[in-house]
Amino acid sequence: MDIFYGAGVVGVLCILIAFIIGNYNDLDKRTKADEIFNLVGSLLLLAYAIDGVLWPFIILNTIWAGWSVWLLIPKKRL
Repeated sequence: MDIFYGAGVVGVLCILIAFIIGNYNDLDKRTKADEIFNLVGSLLLLAYAIDGVLWPFIILNTIWAGWSVWLLIPKKRL
């Protein structure tokens, strides 16, 4: 098993953990934990996709990682 395959396996596990956390909580009560797992998972899957030159997967995980970063940035309330 090479390092990128291992990153892909760990990335999938992180996404599944985020899914479980998200389903355990109400969707209105999102936590930082599920977004952190989503971010880490999508970045690891992105590395795996780049290694395999899997363009649909590269695009998906780039967007997914960007969205997770956006959700983790504190927003000012008016």
